[in-house]
Amino acid sequence: MELKSTSKSLQQQARKCDKDEKSEKLKVKKAIEKDNMDGARIYVENAIRKRFIF
Repeated sequence: MELKSTSKSLQQQARKCDKDEKSEKLKVKKAIEKDNMDGARIYVENAIRKRFIF
């Protein structure tokens, strides 16, 4: 029973990380379009961090 709830929790966290990663990638694109390379670099780091949490 406990494994079932743990599995469900991990799946929810994985979906949240995927959503957050996509959000960060969109921020990267917008920052590059505005020639904000420092901001884009920060967003890329965040996206990578979100990607490799799971």
